[in-house]
Amino acid sequence: MMQQSNTAPWFRSIGFKLALFLSFALFPIGVIAIYQTQKVAQEAQQRLQQSLLALTERAAAEERQVIQRAFGAAEAFGSMISVLSTDMDACRDYMDGFLGQRSEFSFIGFLPTDGMMRCSSADRVLDMRDNTNFQQLSKDPKPLVTVNARGAVSGVSVLVVWQPIYADEELQGFVAISVPHRIIQVRSVPPGAADPLALLTFNADGSVLTASIGLENANEVLPMSRRLATESMQAPVAFTAESAAGERQLYVIAPVIRDTVYALGVWSAMPRNQTGFTISSALFPILMWLASVLVAYFAIDRVVVRHIRGLGQQMRRFATTRYVPDASVSRGMSSELVRMEEDFLAMADSILRDEAELENAVRQKNVLLKEVHHRVKNNLQMISSIMNMHIRKTKSPETQTVLRRLQERVLGLASIHRNLHQIENQGRINTGPLIRDISDQLLASSMPQNLTVRVEKDIEDVVLYPDQSIPLTLLMSEALANALKFVQPAEEGGEAVVRLTLARELDGRVTMEIANSLAGEGVAPKEEDYESTGLGSQLIRAFAMQLGANTETGPEDGEYRVKVAFEAENFKPDPLDY
Repeated sequence: MMQQSNTAPWFRSIGFKLALFLSFALFPIGVIAIYQTQKVAQEAQQRLQQSLLALTERAAAEERQVIQRAFGAAEAFGSMISVLSTDMDACRDYMDGFLGQRSEFSFIGFLPTDGMMRCSSADRVLDMRDNTNFQQLSKDPKPLVTVNARGAVSGVSVLVVWQPIYADEELQGFVAISVPHRIIQVRSVPPGAADPLALLTFNADGSVLTASIGLENANEVLPMSRRLATESMQAPVAFTAESAAGERQLYVIAPVIRDTVYALGVWSAMPRNQTGFTISSALFPILMWLASVLVAYFAIDRVVVRHIRGLGQQMRRFATTRYVPDASVSRGMSSELVRMEEDFLAMADSILRDEAELENAVRQKNVLLKEVHHRVKNNLQMISSIMNMHIRKTKSPETQTVLRRLQERVLGLASIHRNLHQIENQGRINTGPLIRDISDQLLASSMPQNLTVRVEKDIEDVVLYPDQSIPLTLLMSEALANALKFVQPAEEGGEAVVRLTLARELDGRVTMEIANSLAGEGVAPKEEDYESTGLGSQLIRAFAMQLGANTETGPEDGEYRVKVAFEAENFKPDPLDY
């Protein structure tokens, strides 16, 4: 191991040298920072107001929908008033039926220009001649939304939507629809750059309609020096003012229904910037550039850059060639850089030793794993040979069939271990070639003799852990055996089809599908044949459970399909890889 040199005097440290040189550059930079801070604060205030405007509009979306639905219902009802107004009983029945279908409304009625409301959901004639809203609308007919703390019919706090109705450009009256306040859930504005205090809605006359803090508390947060009716003419707008409680707030006004209803968001205002320092925008950038370039360049280059450049060359050479210099290649370095170089040389020496040890350990691990797979493969082949002897000796066809199917499973396991023995990286398996090998073996031994079967394969290379690759391969073997057992041509005298696909989707999931063609009705095997409780079906369910896979089975579009989809486990570094 290399020994570190004795600690150098403090005045040779990088910190002291940089502080000495850069002190001359910090003063103009500090002045410019003050100037730029003012600019940034102003821009931040503008961006904040824009973002709060968008948040206020979004928060009032529910009120907008309810009021728009009320105006839409009023216009629809107004188009029918000429028919309904001639029969008051029919009109009331229609109103009651309408309210029964629209639970968000508590009252609907038509108010003619004479002020007597005869057609409404109430069970009586309402005299509205002294109503303030009616008198206002009579002078200036326009869409209007007002608030009534106690509705004349419903007896609860409501919003009243007024819609003028015309016929041949002549005013016929007004449709009034009441919306209970309990229907309108006034939400707080979503959190943004400042803390929201309240969200209110008001009409074009400046009357508050809804408030997230309650109508009784709305006056406490309204601006003292601004009239809502005047500000609504300029909406969308943001301004800062003092509230009735004497607190400085940021107000954002956004239209909910243009020229009719507006949303008012109340936010905590940003503190005023008390800095009154101003300076030419051109002088200080020049000073900063001259001071920074002249002072910082010479300081950093002499003290740091040229030495770090030498260290960088050593590191790049080590990264590409594993060359470690015998001694320092730089002279006159600061004490911190000297220690850094010594630490690098010590680290490089340690890395070379560790890499040699790890490479040896990995090689031994691969050799042992390959030997295990080789021995397991030999043992399984020996078992297959023994089973083959029993198959030749037995007289029972049923026993021969069971033993051959069991022998195919054993040979499938042997093929898996043969492939594992041949790969270099024992921790990861390219499952595609393994699926191809096992399926070819199964097709060669289990292909129906009395049918012409076309096999379609679309098998991608999918790299998996052995814990997922092996169950997937065995599941494929069982499902393919079932497909070969039940495959039939779709048409008499036609060609039977077996499909096998394996793919990795864009979302990282792995899907495998085995399908076989089915014959017409009355010829095809029943679905319960596939869903039997035999060993093959049990194994398919067990392998799918081991994979954590979603399994879809059943006939579809003239085929019987077995489809599995599961999440491929992400590869985690082996401790020996470090």
